[in-house]
Amino acid sequence: MKSYIKLGIRYALFVIIMLGFEPLYQYITNAQAPITLAVFSGSWFFVAATAVFVARNYNKITKYNAAPYDLFSLVTCITAFVGLGLYTQIKYAMPELAIANVVLYLLTVAAVYTLSAILLAFGIFGRQLIADFSEPLILLGSIALPYASLVLFLRSQGQFFGQLMGNTIYYLLELLGGKVEYFATAADPILQLGDFAVLIGDPCSGVESLVLFTGLYAFMWLMDHEKYDGERVAILYLFGLIGMYLISLSRIIILMLIGAYWSPHFALNSFHSNAGWILFSVYFLVFMKYAIPILKK
Repeated sequence: MKSYIKLGIRYALFVIIMLGFEPLYQYITNAQAPITLAVFSGSWFFVAATAVFVARNYNKITKYNAAPYDLFSLVTCITAFVGLGLYTQIKYAMPELAIANVVLYLLTVAAVYTLSAILLAFGIFGRQLIADFSEPLILLGSIALPYASLVLFLRSQGQFFGQLMGNTIYYLLELLGGKVEYFATAADPILQLGDFAVLIGDPCSGVESLVLFTGLYAFMWLMDHEKYDGERVAILYLFGLIGMYLISLSRIIILMLIGAYWSPHFALNSFHSNAGWILFSVYFLVFMKYAIPILKK
């Protein structure tokens, strides 16, 4: 079996464990976290950042010989599983910590999960691979904490972004001549077009897309920062954020139009579940295709 195929199998195992451990725990225990974290942006950032890492180091990866497992691999994997167990206990079984100090709760959860991921990476991939790819991995790690901080900040402003999104859509639908109503509640706003109404919560506020765009844009810049002009990177980032917000805005408007004039079931199920990641992927790929030539020095 070719070495890069073995490496791919190891990576698949790593992804399955890191992204599947928590859903499996929830399924078995039927537990609910006292505070919902940004699952969408975190998971998609993990997958997308990996894709960028592989593309950037493709030639080196295809020639890499994966080291056989040893006692070190076994010990670090067991320790990682203990860490993931501790992570789930802190996140789901300690609501008093979340209530008493939400910042400490979130940082503790993030720190234990990150440490578990590092230990599992050493166990599955081996010490030599981590050492050989230390530079890009350090670059990825260097944006992990700022990225997590940005996630926490923007999530804390979810109601503001939801109201901003709701008000903007209300005025745009009015311009289109629709019979639209806006209800400002103590929590999330409600928009109604005809007989079709939706709650503009966190997933609809555009926050997740802004956070994910920021993380991927920063990671791609760090991977080749010596090739890019810093001023252009900053300017295009602002344009990218504006475009990303307009994409999120358009998605909700289309959802409202589908639900009001065609099929509420399709709008709230198939469209709502898939439009976000499809539109984000298309937008980000197109944006970077035209941005990269401009960014280069």
